[in-house]
Amino acid sequence: MRCRATMLVAALATALALTMGITGRVFAEGEPSIPDVELEVRVEPSVTTVEYGVAFRVTIVRVWHQAFDVQEASLDALEPLEAVPLTTTRRNNETHVEETLVFECRSFEAGTLSMPPPLLIATDTDTGEQRVAFGDEWTLEVQSSLPAENPGAIELPSGMLAKPRPWLPWVVRGAAALVVFGIAGMMTWRTMRKARRRRDEEAARAIRERPASPYEKAAAQLAELRQRDPSPDDATALESWALDASHLLRDYLRDGFDALHEATTTEEFLAEARASDRIDASQRERLGGYFTRCDAAMFGNRGFDADGRRQLLDRAADLLEATRSRASDGARQADAGAGTADTESGAANGNGSSREAGS
Repeated sequence: MRCRATMLVAALATALALTMGITGRVFAEGEPSIPDVELEVRVEPSVTTVEYGVAFRVTIVRVWHQAFDVQEASLDALEPLEAVPLTTTRRNNETHVEETLVFECRSFEAGTLSMPPPLLIATDTDTGEQRVAFGDEWTLEVQSSLPAENPGAIELPSGMLAKPRPWLPWVVRGAAALVVFGIAGMMTWRTMRKARRRRDEEAARAIRERPASPYEKAAAQLAELRQRDPSPDDATALESWALDASHLLRDYLRDGFDALHEATTTEEFLAEARASDRIDASQRERLGGYFTRCDAAMFGNRGFDADGRRQLLDRAADLLEATRSRASDGARQADAGAGTADTESGAANGNGSSREAGS
């Protein structure tokens, strides 16, 4: 009985080993084999042409012999792209290891980008000798997202034009002017009679409660951003901080210089700034670097620690001080215009009072 039991156990063990061997060969045949090389690194981008600021994926594959100790992969291989790691997988056989890293990338530079070759640095565990493997260089074509300027063909009028009547427009304009002046005079007389005191009080309150200047608003926002200290692990808080930092200068330029109202994306904002005569050339370059850093923080979260945030706010403070005099001149011109309007309103009120006294 013991002999039969021993033979049965041996048969079961043999069958199990054969089954596992066959299954392993089936799974192995379904995957590509690992290259038989000492060191290898290659880049596999999902696209070769991408639109400005649109996300795409880049895969980096690293292969090494198990006798080597390799360094961790670095994001420097994907500069100047803004890259965020997605997945990292490994598989190995008896002698080699293959590592696959997938990144989500964005480009904030338009044109043709020549990407540097990736590096794989390893150390021989037996001899201590350091080895380096280089990948292939690759290029990326980044297309602008701005619409092409194409006004189209000039449309010419067709058919005969009616003979103009030079007197008819003047008659219509004269009648319209009489109606407008009559209505305006009646409304002005009734307003001066019934709401003169209330208007004067509102004008005085408006002068006392003058809103803060664009520079004062920007300085207050800058101080508030300096107080905030988001955690480096909180991606949502860092993205919100970078968005507020970007809007700090956007709102300041729109309110203080009455410019850049149509821009929405960073590329459009910088394109409109280059076309504006209200912003100096040196300040345009500094604005470009500032907004690019904000976009990199929102989409990549690279180089945005406490020192990076402090340097970004220092750059914003320098830009505010450099443009403060021009923004102050614009504010003084606006105040002068408001003062002229108040003087004319007071003169009109005085004339109305004289007419009432005469009546």
